[in-house]
Amino acid sequence: MSLRSIVPLTAVIAMALLALPLPLQAQTAGPSVTVTQAQTTEIVQSVVVSGSIVARDEVLVAPEVDGLAIVELLAQEGDKVALGQVLARLSRTTLEVQKSQNDAQIARAEALIAQAKAQIAEADANLVQANNAFDRTKALRESGNTSVETFDQRAAAARSGQARANSARQALAIASADLALAQAQGKDIAVKLARTEIKAPRAGIVSRRTARLGAMASMLPQTDPLFRIIADGAVELEAQVAEVELPRLKLGQAVAILPAGAKEPLAGTIRLIAPEVDKASRLGRVLVALDGDPPVAIGSFARGIIETGR
Repeated sequence: MSLRSIVPLTAVIAMALLALPLPLQAQTAGPSVTVTQAQTTEIVQSVVVSGSIVARDEVLVAPEVDGLAIVELLAQEGDKVALGQVLARLSRTTLEVQKSQNDAQIARAEALIAQAKAQIAEADANLVQANNAFDRTKALRESGNTSVETFDQRAAAARSGQARANSARQALAIASADLALAQAQGKDIAVKLARTEIKAPRAGIVSRRTARLGAMASMLPQTDPLFRIIADGAVELEAQVAEVELPRLKLGQAVAILPAGAKEPLAGTIRLIAPEVDKASRLGRVLVALDGDPPVAIGSFARGIIETGR
């Protein structure tokens, strides 16, 4: 082909391209390129856990005296209580009757002790007199100036005086034992009277109250406690963690906790990592303490995010 035939052909092709629609012309253009400045960012590794809010330490308040009716309730669920605060009162009628009877027993035992002491003094005086008379009769008997009958009478009187003195001392011992028993019973009654006031053994928040007015307080093991108290109001997240994630967790790690229905996460730290993994579920247990003891309902669901690396 000659040069003359090539040049007109190239011109024809160029004119044909210019005659194409604009979209078809754009398709023939090269790809667009966007240029931006490079930046350094962090990649965060985290472990997501879930579980329930529980009390860190739950105190069970049960009656320490049995068979008495509840006559007054002074605390409701949700109340903050102090150490030693009275939560409920039990009936004192039966114990007050027992105390009156015990006071009478103590008074009777004290009177018997006084009587026994007086009898001892009298018996000792009679014994001294009988012994002196016997000694004189014995001296006269040796010199032959008294009869055998008189000697025997004085000897019997001395032995009788000794027996009465011994009997008076035994009566004192019995009266003293009765007094000690009555006083011990009185202390027991006083303790029971003090226990008619159900007091909080720890400061905290009452989480549950099963006590009802008129119900009989019972110390049986199968009976529900009258009150449950969240000690110091401290709550925490009891979370389940996959066993493969446990090696990445450490005590004191920060945790962002989001209870069910909450809009803002709460701060917490890992307080305990259980050394045992459930054989069936292959899950471990982690306890996360909530900072500041926020008022979160125990038993509610919550999720936690634990940052393990950046």
